[in-house]
Amino acid sequence: MCLRSLSCALLVLATAANGWSQNQLEVLAAPQMQHSTIAMPENANYEVYNDAAEPSAMPGCIYFGGGYNFLQPAWQRNPASVRTSVNAGVVNSSPSDFTWDMKGSPSAFVGYRAPDGFGLRGRWQSFDQGVSENYAAGIDTVTTARPLNLGLTAPVGGNLLAESWLNISTYDLEFTQDMTLNNWTLTVSAGGRYAHTNQRYNAFTNAADGTLTGSLVSSHNFNGAGPTMALGARHPFGCKCLTLYSVGRGSLLWGSTERTAFQADATGTVTNFATQNATDVRPVLELEIGLEYAVTVGQSRWFVQSGFLGQVWFNAGGAAQSTGLDLLDQSDSNLGLLGISVRAGVQY
Repeated sequence: MCLRSLSCALLVLATAANGWSQNQLEVLAAPQMQHSTIAMPENANYEVYNDAAEPSAMPGCIYFGGGYNFLQPAWQRNPASVRTSVNAGVVNSSPSDFTWDMKGSPSAFVGYRAPDGFGLRGRWQSFDQGVSENYAAGIDTVTTARPLNLGLTAPVGGNLLAESWLNISTYDLEFTQDMTLNNWTLTVSAGGRYAHTNQRYNAFTNAADGTLTGSLVSSHNFNGAGPTMALGARHPFGCKCLTLYSVGRGSLLWGSTERTAFQADATGTVTNFATQNATDVRPVLELEIGLEYAVTVGQSRWFVQSGFLGQVWFNAGGAAQSTGLDLLDQSDSNLGLLGISVRAGVQY
């Protein structure tokens, strides 16, 4: 630009002596630059991505990952046995529940998010744990829970071994929409869920010498599907690598419940059998709050998340599902799962 301006000035001075007109001199003026204006949305939120400032509506990406949920189940009522004693002619019966520990179970997710924030996501979670309790039968009478009103009594001097299992599997497929609000990133999702729950209660009675005297085997299964909706929120926490996140989810499952139980004697011969089928509706609520650490590597973003996780399965009942008995009734018992989640993933 400096050389062009200097050349024009020298040319004007040189030609002025020759009497050039003003109009002729104007032709030599430098052409004006044309400017274009780029319209940007008001209050656009920018973030550093790949060392370049870009709008928060990032290019479309695929993301996937997995982890473990370390959860401890709890019921309002989930009896393993009942101990009955007689004191001064007064009969006292007290149930004993199973004691459950925290256990890790796998989870996985995969999804796609378009540049406008709309996407599709699939999720899978599983929980599988079993426990057992052993009760000695002395002066007091020790009996089992009563699935479908079938039960056993441990012989005097013998013992009762009770076992319980819980298995839960959920599969979610949902549409997602990301949006920004000030420094918050919100994700709204809606779709469908299929769930399978299996609860089992088994009991075995043994004589004082360890000989098997009877067995009781039962199961309580639910298979259902229905809508699921979730709201997630994310906010920077301290440095740019940390993010505070929370997710709340609600599902409503319609399905079928199947209960079976059979009782056998010492030889393994089935002496009693019962079954029950019903249609059931089960609401499920979930809440997770935690922190995410993320780093950008080339064109990909790697992240690790960990947080507190809680679930409530309403009207899930218990393993034995003893109905009609005041001490053992589990027909309206809710199932809760509480613990922590740890997962890792990548988006690119």
